[in-house]
Amino acid sequence: IIGDAYKGITTSATVFIRYGSKNGVKHSNITKPFIFVEGFDPICLSSSQHGGWNDSTLYVNYNPYIQQLLSSGFDVIYVDWDKSEEYIQANANVLINVLNHINNKKHTGGSNEKNILLGYSMGGLIGRYALKKMENNGCKHEVISYISYDSPHLGAHIPLGILYGFHGIKKFIQDYGLLTKLVELFADIDTPNLIEL
Repeated sequence: IIGDAYKGITTSATVFIRYGSKNGVKHSNITKPFIFVEGFDPICLSSSQHGGWNDSTLYVNYNPYIQQLLSSGFDVIYVDWDKSEEYIQANANVLINVLNHINNKKHTGGSNEKNILLGYSMGGLIGRYALKKMENNGCKHEVISYISYDSPHLGAHIPLGILYGFHGIKKFIQDYGLLTKLVELFADIDTPNLIEL
């Protein structure tokens, strides 16, 4: 799902849905959404990969809890950012479209259940921003419970010296093409296809 642009940046997310069941019968449509919003995932290297944290890792690492949600009738929906490093506001615009999509599917199937939204780390910030923006614009998000887990609502407490240090190292590596030179030196690659820092 693609979001509206923010400062010229458009982002998107891949949305995974695991349908819950009621009385042992699996849903065929979104009925009772429990929405997980991914945080910052720096391991997402390409659009074909879903990073170090995704729907599958959530399912494997928290299987008993996910199974309990599914058997309680919840549809477990995972929002996986395609570019988690972009503006929080741009990803919030994606989440707004995700919520609208979920609500449309839910109502088409005849459900009036409210949504539960859980945002992990940066996902909590994105969720808060998206919900507030929808409320400010008079849009119904239908979220009855918003849960933020390990989200830096008061900012990330990283000393400025460390930030300046990382910026300096990054600039040095980029300016002198060191990463490309190291790969060419130690790997058998003619034209390295490297991700920019």
